[in-house]
Amino acid sequence: MKYSTVFIVPYFGSLPHQMPLFLKSCAYNSDFTWMIFTDDKSYEQFDVPKNVMFIDFSFNQFNDLLKSKFGNDVTIQSPYKLCDLKPMYGYIFEDYISKYDYWGHTDLDIVFGRIADFISDDILERYDKLFCLGHFIIYRNTFDNNRVFMSSHKGAYIYKQVLDNPNICWFDEEWKDDNNINRIFLENRKDVLQDDFSLNFSDKHNSFKRVVYCGHDDPRSDEQGYYLEDNENTRYFWSDGILFSITVANGVMQKREYMYMHYMHRNMKIPANVASVKNLLIVPNSFIPLNHIPESLFELNAIHYNKLNFDMTLRKYRLWFKDFPNKVSRKIRHLLGC
Repeated sequence: MKYSTVFIVPYFGSLPHQMPLFLKSCAYNSDFTWMIFTDDKSYEQFDVPKNVMFIDFSFNQFNDLLKSKFGNDVTIQSPYKLCDLKPMYGYIFEDYISKYDYWGHTDLDIVFGRIADFISDDILERYDKLFCLGHFIIYRNTFDNNRVFMSSHKGAYIYKQVLDNPNICWFDEEWKDDNNINRIFLENRKDVLQDDFSLNFSDKHNSFKRVVYCGHDDPRSDEQGYYLEDNENTRYFWSDGILFSITVANGVMQKREYMYMHYMHRNMKIPANVASVKNLLIVPNSFIPLNHIPESLFELNAIHYNKLNFDMTLRKYRLWFKDFPNKVSRKIRHLLGC
């Protein structure tokens, strides 16, 4: 590719156990670079591809960098708050990324397909910002573009509110309300690619249910701008760097490719020999090695697996019980007409 892109990933604490698979999928995307700032040196035991750089960096160092950019009063108390700071990375880490044409941010609970199958030089030339979901967004790396997040939105400087608030504000993506980076870019008449090429699975279901961002104008949209895709008769695979599904419709196998998979909150198991595995079947709680990808309905139907993820079941009930007092309070207020 003519243009260079680097993904910035600060991560503090123990790296996820799925890291070898994340790195393996990065290796198939040699046109892109990853910078992972972390205080966990366990990466030294991984097979790290040439396009991934681990930079030893502590949480305190990150806060020092934050203060140097926004003033001595600005720090974050928890690494989880990094979610809100993602749109600011081009400004915060600008000394690290000056040689790149574009920069982005990704999560680590991701397996990449072939990114270049979806992002070409022509597409990069057209847009200042690509995508709307916080687990994968790309920005044009210019002085002005890296400071768009500082622009006012509906008369307020949202980024200042975000930095002052210790709680998560979902500033990095389209969620909850319109006080996010996407709306700021659109309000400033920036060119934004709002398509969703991800395989983003809902964390509210045991089985795989793909959540698709479509925007509020789409008739399929819920109040947040998303819809839930019907994934019946669909299996998911990763093979030689390509992420795809096979769906059976009217007795015909239909293949569909995705840019990446996001398995948020799923404790996905990976094979011990993942570095040497060529083909993977992806099920709700595991990546399972395959000798080859099914080429016929007979081979596809011969694959059996447990569609349930009991970790997700436990999480669902924990969240339900946690929110139970709020449910009761809302019901009482409704009955009282408050």
